[in-house]
Amino acid sequence: MKVVRIADVERVDRPSFENYDDWLDQTWHGDKRELRPGRFLHHQADLKSEFEQSEFWLGVQRSLPMWEQDYAQENHHRLFSGTNPAPLNLKPWKSFLNKTWRENVKNNANWPDAPNSGWVLPDTWFEKFWDIIRTRFTVNYLDGVSFLVERIERHAKSLGLQVQVETKAKDTGYYAMHVRVPQEFKGLDLDYVGPELRTSEVEIQVTTALQEMVDNLTHRHFERSRETMDPVRGPWQWDYRGAEFGVYYLGHVVHWVEGMIMAVRDTQISSDGKDDIEA
Repeated sequence: MKVVRIADVERVDRPSFENYDDWLDQTWHGDKRELRPGRFLHHQADLKSEFEQSEFWLGVQRSLPMWEQDYAQENHHRLFSGTNPAPLNLKPWKSFLNKTWRENVKNNANWPDAPNSGWVLPDTWFEKFWDIIRTRFTVNYLDGVSFLVERIERHAKSLGLQVQVETKAKDTGYYAMHVRVPQEFKGLDLDYVGPELRTSEVEIQVTTALQEMVDNLTHRHFERSRETMDPVRGPWQWDYRGAEFGVYYLGHVVHWVEGMIMAVRDTQISSDGKDDIEA
């Protein structure tokens, strides 16, 4: 990495993602085996296993039919169309490593010093990240998002779990609600002799079918932008030739359309008095 001297203070240029492995190797002073992809994957599998067998997650799956029935009785429409939730999604090693690079390097306002929350390194990266394992519920209507999140949160509180709920309304056109569920898990130590207790969070995303469609269309664009150090050219809202213009506004337009759908649906329900639940 190139070193420059500014006002007699040494400053290391930010490494690109391609050179990030070297930076990690120099910065991490613990056992280098902790940096191996296999080490991460073993712990990730342990986390997944603990969550799948947890009282919280088993209870969510048992409660889904009841929650769907409650929504239908209140709104005269179905909460889900397809299979919910999606399978538990394991974050790939490269994607995970890229996220640590963005936290440590790309988006670090304190560079070359550590971010305000400290470096994300092997001894803390499971504890600091919450989407190493995630899943998604896809609902039919906009109001189904908050309806389902409220019931998931209520279920967690009944078990003494303190979950974090995030309402997403991003400038990039992403709309959803996320529930972060704490989860302890046991893995093996580096020598595969004794247990090692760690904690993390599992992310449950709740969004609509239309927003999921947009997310699938735009995901590749976001992935490419996350791997570069390219500077922001200016407000994307004025760059109508740029890739972001169409990609980001698509999410905003779909969200507006879903609001209009809700208005029409609610008007029909109130005018009819009582509708039959959709077949």
